[in-house]
Amino acid sequence: MATEDPLFKEKAVAFYAAMVEAWIATRMEKDRTLLTLSAGGIGLLVTLLTTVAPTSGWQLGFYAAGGLSFLATVILAIKIFDRNSEHVERVINGEVRRESPFLDKLDRWLFRSFVLGVLCTCIVAGWSGYVGLQRRNSVANQQADIKAIVTTPGETKSLSGVGNLAPTPLTESLSGVANLAPTPAPLNATPAAAQATGTPANASPSTPKE
Repeated sequence: MATEDPLFKEKAVAFYAAMVEAWIATRMEKDRTLLTLSAGGIGLLVTLLTTVAPTSGWQLGFYAAGGLSFLATVILAIKIFDRNSEHVERVINGEVRRESPFLDKLDRWLFRSFVLGVLCTCIVAGWSGYVGLQRRNSVANQQADIKAIVTTPGETKSLSGVGNLAPTPLTESLSGVANLAPTPAPLNATPAAAQATGTPANASPSTPKE
């Protein structure tokens, strides 16, 4: 019979081994992919947190929920890798012949925590984009207002009298300062002026004796 052909049995064993290897690689690749994406999600949340700071408590809550979900995914993936090796060893030794309920539970929690982290990150990213758009619009409006104020023709009227603030030459404000200079007393001073000064009116200057 064809089923008793040794070549057919070798092909069946090789096919079965290839299928088992592909199944294990697929399961492991799924866990590795979730682990890598979760680590990237944590980095993305940190970047958004430093660039677009949360403005309310619920935004900070979404940041925290997303970060904790991705962190839980990383921890669960590492735990699954550790338990996988133990489960394979027990299967090889013939201790178990069925699936591990604990590993199945870890797989479910791994996927759920990753999905929760993705949802929180999408909400945070959407809000960050909205806040960034509002800031750009606000800056554009302020620049437009400043440009309108600077280029308005009527603004020159408010500065038309600025020339009145210019400093005036000192010669104009001190032009009468010569009137304050002391005047010399006349030679023929009156007796009243002489008495005021303590000198006789007809006194002649004394000459020094030799």
